[in-house]
Formats: sequence, structure tokens, C-alpha cells
Amino acid sequence: MGLVQRLLLGVLLIALSLCVPPVFRSAVWLLLQEEAWRQGGEAGTGKILGSLWEPLEIHGLHLGVPCVDGGRLEFDATQITIEVAWGAFVERMGNRRFLEHCHVRGGRVAWNIGTGAPGGAGKSRRVRPVVLGEPLPFPIPSWLDLEFKSASITSEKFAMRAEDIGLSLSELAPGEWKAGKFEVQIKSWSKIFRDIQGKTSLQGGRLQLGETQLMEGLRISAFNAVLSEVAAGRMDFELQAEAFGGELRVLAQADSSSPETPFEASGTFSKLGVAPLAGFLNVTEAAGGILEAGKFSFRGNTAHPDRGTASLRLEAKNFQWESRQWDSLVLGATLLDRRIQVPEFVLRQGHNQLVLNGDMQWPGGESPWWKSDFGVNISVRVENLTELSALLLPDFKYAAGGLTVDGAIRSQSGVLGGALIVSGANLTWRSAPIEELHAAIKLQGEEIQLLNVDLTQEADFLRGKGSLRIGEGWSYQGDFHGKVRDLAKYASLLEPPLVSQPYAGGFDFDWSGKGNATAQEGRVRAQFQQLRPVLAQAAWAHPMSGGISGTYGKDGVEIESASLGNGEIEVSTAASFGAVGLRLSNLTVRQGQAVVLEGNALLPKEIWTAWPQLKWSGILKAVEPIELRLVSKKLNLALLGRLPGMPSAIEGTLDGDWAMKGDLKNLEGSGSLQLRQAAWAVSAARLSKVGADLFWEGRSIQIRNLAWTSASGLCEGKAALTWGVESAPLFELAVACEKAEWRAPLGLHFPVGAYREGLAVPLQPVVVRGRAQWKVSGPLSAPLLSGEVLVREFDFGGVPDLRSLWRDVPARRLALKGIENRLLRGWKLQLNVASGEGATVTGTTGAARVDLKAAGTAGAPEWVGEVRLAVRGAAAGGVLEVEPLVLKLAPGQSVPDLEIRTQGTTPGGAGFRANAVGPLGQPVREYQADAPLTLELVRGVFEEGKGW
Repeated sequence: MGLVQRLLLGVLLIALSLCVPPVFRSAVWLLLQEEAWRQGGEAGTGKILGSLWEPLEIHGLHLGVPCVDGGRLEFDATQITIEVAWGAFVERMGNRRFLEHCHVRGGRVAWNIGTGAPGGAGKSRRVRPVVLGEPLPFPIPSWLDLEFKSASITSEKFAMRAEDIGLSLSELAPGEWKAGKFEVQIKSWSKIFRDIQGKTSLQGGRLQLGETQLMEGLRISAFNAVLSEVAAGRMDFELQAEAFGGELRVLAQADSSSPETPFEASGTFSKLGVAPLAGFLNVTEAAGGILEAGKFSFRGNTAHPDRGTASLRLEAKNFQWESRQWDSLVLGATLLDRRIQVPEFVLRQGHNQLVLNGDMQWPGGESPWWKSDFGVNISVRVENLTELSALLLPDFKYAAGGLTVDGAIRSQSGVLGGALIVSGANLTWRSAPIEELHAAIKLQGEEIQLLNVDLTQEADFLRGKGSLRIGEGWSYQGDFHGKVRDLAKYASLLEPPLVSQPYAGGFDFDWSGKGNATAQEGRVRAQFQQLRPVLAQAAWAHPMSGGISGTYGKDGVEIESASLGNGEIEVSTAASFGAVGLRLSNLTVRQGQAVVLEGNALLPKEIWTAWPQLKWSGILKAVEPIELRLVSKKLNLALLGRLPGMPSAIEGTLDGDWAMKGDLKNLEGSGSLQLRQAAWAVSAARLSKVGADLFWEGRSIQIRNLAWTSASGLCEGKAALTWGVESAPLFELAVACEKAEWRAPLGLHFPVGAYREGLAVPLQPVVVRGRAQWKVSGPLSAPLLSGEVLVREFDFGGVPDLRSLWRDVPARRLALKGIENRLLRGWKLQLNVASGEGATVTGTTGAARVDLKAAGTAGAPEWVGEVRLAVRGAAAGGVLEVEPLVLKLAPGQSVPDLEIRTQGTTPGGAGFRANAVGPLGQPVREYQADAPLTLELVRGVFEEGKGW
């Protein structure tokens, strides 16, 4: 028997053996195992039923196949039923398929594309069988029914998942497909579609889906893919959709076995609505417009897009994003060899146009994109700056005029190059006009050079040039000149942070300088006329003219000359600001043509930097030397107060000469000064008729004939400030006010006069009169302010209506204010207030006693003691006899205690009693009434303010 005959006989014996059901099932199991190992994976089954002549049933099938880049394909099925058409083997022609029908129930597919190390076969613990030949192709049945519980495709960047999937597919008749849930997730974006259904068909092994409505505005017209390619780890599909009012077509191929180009895609779109597209992308900002037409392509690995090739071109019209709008946009871009090329970028908005083109290296690594290689050509044509408010928002609605920008920027290995030319005409920013603008900018390495800038408006101009070196060792240099007739015209430009506040008046300046992070130096010259803040303020209420010229550098500021005045008064000086403080040289003050003050000064930094908000704590910390030499000849303080930075609302004259030197802990001087008819505000009070004579006597400043008049009366006294050797200066002050007057706190103001139902009666303050003596002694840093006050009179200004003392109000302390002056409020306080044998009461009948003491500080006194009164008062027109009325202030108690006991009669002659005891504003009340009155009526009068 020959070889051929023996082979035929062997094949026949194998075929006959397959007719035996157990042999057939074993052969199927071996075939599944072999094919899984050919793919580098593994297979497992629960049981296999059927025979060569019956439908084949595979229960509990599991397939696991590794993919490239560490991915894996997992397939599970509860039951697979396969019907075989054996006649297809003997038919030599025709399209009849070997598999007649395949039904999969309870299936699950999970394809993890992966990005890690490639997987491989041979990881099973079983012995690998013999592998023969190439992997078998996946046969497509004539009729396919699928019932999947879930299916998913996942990677590090995206995921697609579906649940409750049903699919009937055949080349013989149309089928259907459905999914209870379909979810797409790309990084942080996700979308879920529910209850999807559509039509299916199979032609030449290619799956086709259609007529599928995913959501409102998104419908899949056609989707087709090759099933055999999917089984081999490849995807080849085409998608056509009606999307967001337009059309979308995508062709894509994915091959998990190709590590270099696992994904290719291309597509076109037209008439896509931006608003529904933004909603689909979960963008909450308002959007609108139309993507008129576009196309795109990509070829490469999605895990490394920079290594692939891509292209994009789109045209958009009437685009809107939030409140920003533009009319049209054309964008074209390509990615090739890790470089992005933009051959066209044209943005039109109103009468304005921006044109860009260029290229740049794909950004990556730790370096910012501007240090990568790139090049861009810029052309901007703005015919109407106001229209830019629809794009740039919000302040461009205040702009007007035309602007052009032309140039190119290049970067090679982080080194910049290029130039920009900027021109503008008839520009306006709010109310600030600029007739012409010209500027030329050059980029050279790490240096930005402003070759020139020229802004003109009629006779006003600003011209200059300069450069800025960027990077860690940044530096600058510049040279600018300008002249403006009225700065107020440009107030909307000259605002913070450019200047501290806008000014009005003429200004002419020259500046040149240079510097870096550690040092600056330059020269400034400026002349100004009628200079003043645009917003009027008390600190600078009068326009000033003058000029300044000087230099600044590492050693400080040198002002060669400075002058400031308004015609009535002018101050001029030379000055230097350095480490030792502020030095004034040749200081001269003129009133009209007369010189009224001249001298020199050296002031420590702690004084001139804090002026005029001085504090003793800051002044006394100064260790730098101080020098002062002044000669004054009838200096009018009212005119001096008109200068910026000087105390305002001040009056009087100053005569004499004064000289001192040393430091604030050891000071010596000579001279005398006479202050006459002075007046100024101290905190909320105004002092008038102020006079004093100041003398240097050895190491002491003596103040004699000190006198002033205020709301409290005429005060007279004397003072001395003495410096010891290496000790803090000592301050001594003695002041007496024989006829002093104070107003009680607001909580003790009462209505007086006739009561009228329903009418508000003005409150009358309680005025306290007496004699006061004050002393200050001790180190100037923390002296003791002591005093004795003898109260002689309480003036109620009439018969007081005392009902407010019974009413419920938030518990409060009486506003016994301390001294608000920041120089004095930290001084220690020791004050006794008494009435001696007793104080009289005017405005009503009565008597008073006072016994109060105050400690703490002058700014926050702590009161202890009581005020006791016996007075005649009123309640809604009824007479009150008060005995006693006591206010007590206890240590550490912020709210005074009140005790008031009264008896009285109504205008009708009925008697009553009303008492209140407890914290001021929240006392415990007690009422008694004589017939025909009732307790309710008495309570209503005192607690609610009703009439009898």
C-alpha cells in the first residue's frame, strides 16, 4: 500500500472516530485549548454536549488572551450553541457558511488594551500542548444571536462599557441590537446613554449597525466593522452620524498587535452646533455658533500622541464662549515628527482680524513651552477696539480706535528672537485719549528690547526706549521723557498699580535708569504745575507747583533740588535718603516774597517714614542721630498746613530759632520758640488760642506760659522734657483748668420739656462742670498721667424723662471714652473724680455725689466707683422723685450696675412707685400703683414708653 493510500486511510479513520460523540467532544476541547495556546492565552469550559450530527453546546466557556503592551482580552459565556452545516464542506461554489447558527447566552467581554510590558503565552500551570500550524481564522456563522450581560474596552486614557446587550445578526435577513446602558469615559469626561436600539446586518463578514438614536441631537446613521478583525485583536470600523445639527463621519483602525501604529483615524464634520456640542461635552459655560466644516486625521499610538502624525482643519462661524464672541475662525494644524505646525489661524471679530502661522516643538518634560523651539508670525488688524469687548472682556468696551501689530517670534533651544511693530491711531481708554501710538519691540536671547515707544496727544507726548533681561538674573534699563499739560485727562490710565492715585495738573519729566533684583540706579527730573489728586482729599486740598531733580542708587536717594508751593507759600530744599535717615539741606519756606523759615535737618528713618502718623513707640526706637537747626520769622502755620503731608486745619504763628543734635536718648540743643494764637484739632476736639514759650535749658526743653481753650474750658500749665545721660527722656507736665466742662456719655442723655404723646423729643446731654488738675511724669516712653477732678455741678438742662433707664436694651458699658491721640493713649492713667461735700444740680432740683477712680491707660481707662443722685425727674409728664439714682462701676465689670428708686404722681394726681435694679440696660423692674392706677398701666409707661 502506497503512502497516499495510507494517508487517505488515516484521514478516513479519524473522520470515522469523530462520529463517536465522546471522541468528537474531546476533539472540540483539544481544538479550543490548542487555539488558545496559539494566541498565547488559555481556555476553560464547564462541559461540552452534542455530536458531529447534533448542535454543539459549550457551557461555562472562558477565554483569556494577552495583547501587546500588557493588555488582555477576557471572554466568558454561560452557554454557546453552534449548529454546523456539513453540506458546506462538499459545496465547491456558493456562499453557504460552514457555521449555520451560533447563539451566545450570558456573555461577558472585557478588553483591556493596556500600556505595560507585553504579555505572553506559557504562563499557565498546565503543560503546553504541541502547537501545529498558524492560528485558525474565526469563522463567522450565517446567523448570530448574542446576549451579553456586559462588554467593555478600557485603557489608561479611555473606557467604553455596555450592559444588557442583545444582538441578532445574519446575512440572510436584517437584525436588531439593543443595550440597556452604554457609557463612554475619556479621562475626566463621561457620558451615559440608556435604552439604545437599532438595526443590524452582515455582509461579507462586515458588521453593520444603523438607525440608532443615542440622545437628542445625536443619531448613528451607519456603523460597520469587520468581525473577524475584532476577534484577532483588531478594529476596522466606519461611523456616520447626524450630530448636533450637522454630520460627522469617522474611519478608524486599531491593531493591538502593532506597537508602532496601533490606531489610525480620519474623519470629516460639517454644520456642528457648538451649543449642543458643549452640552454633550459637559461644558457648563454658555456656548454658541457653528462649526461649518472640518476634517481631521491621526496615525500612531494614543498613549504617545507626540510620536504620531495628525492633522486638523476647521472653520467656525458666530462662535460664542460665555460672553466672548467672534464672527469666524479658520484653523489648520498638523503634527509631524514631534512638531506642531499651524499653517493658518485666522480670527475675525467685527472689523478686526488676527492672523497667525508658525510651528512649535511638542511640549514635554519639565521645561515650560516657551523654552521649546517654536516660531510664530503675527498680524493683527484692529479697526475698532470697542468691538474687542465681545472677545476679550470686560474693559475693552471702554476702548476705541485702531491698532495694528506685525512681527514674528522665534525660539531656538530656549533663545528668543524676533520683532514686533505696534501702531495705533485715535485710541481711547475710557476718557484717556492717545492720538498716535508707535512702538518697536525686538527679542534677542533673554532680552526684550523696546527700541522705541512714542505716544502723542496733541502737544502731550511720552517717548522712550529700554530693555528687560528675563530669567533668574533679570535686569532692566530705560530712558523715558514726557510732557503732559493736564494729567487729569489721562486719569483712567494713571491708576494703581501704575501710580498710587490719579493726579491732575501739568507734568514734564525725564527719567533714565537701570537695575536688577539687588540694586537700582537712575536719574529723575520733573516739573509740575497745579498738581493735585483728582479725588479731593484733606491731606492735599490745594494745587501745588514745583519741581524735583535728583538721582537714586545703592547708597540711597539724592535730591539735588526740590520745590513745592502754591504762590502763597513755597518750600524748597535739597535732600538725601540714606541709611542714617532723611537729611534736608538749605530748607527754605517763603510766604509771598518773605523768607519765614530756613534751616537744615537730619531725621531718623522711624520719623520720616511714619510721618504724619507718629507713635512714641516708633519714635523712641530710633537710634540714628538727629540734627535740627531752624530760624522762624512769623511763620504762618495756616499756610504751612496747606502743603501735602502737613497737619491740616492748623493756625497760629511761630517765631524764634531752634537747634539740637544727638539722638532721641541723648539730645542737646539751644534756642527759643514762641507759639501764638495757634489752633488745631486733637482727635475729635479742637484747641484754640493756644500759646506757649519753648526754651532750651541745658539738656532740657522747658515749655512755659502753656495755655489753650477747648470745649472743656481754659487750661493753663507748664511742661519740661529732660534728657539724662544714656537714659530715656523724662517728661513733666502740670495743667489746671478751673472751669472745665464735660458731657456725659450718650447713655445718660434724656428728653426734657413737656411730654407729648407720639412725638419724639430731642435728647438733652447731662453736662458736668468742675475743676481739673492734670500731671504727667515719668519716662517719655510710658509716663504716668494723673489727675484730680472736683465735680461742682450736674446740669440736666431741664427736668429729665428717666424712663429709658427701665427699658430692655443690649447690655452695654457707658462710653467713657479715653484719649484717642495715638501719641498719648498708651500712657498709664491714675485719675480721681470726686465731688467733695457734694455737687449741685441745675435744670431740675436735686443733689449729687461722685466718687470715681480711673486706672489702666489713657486710651482705655478702667473705672471704679459710683455716681449717686437725688433729683426730680419725669415719666410721660408725671412727676418723679428719685432717691437714689446710683451708677456703680466695679473692677473688671464692663457694664455698670444701676439702682434707681422713684415715687411719683401722674398729671391726674394718682400715686405710683417704679424701681429698677441690675445691669444697665437689663435691670430687674418693680412697680406699685395707687388706685385708680393699675400695675399694667405703670408697667406700660416705663417699659414701652406710653403716656398716662
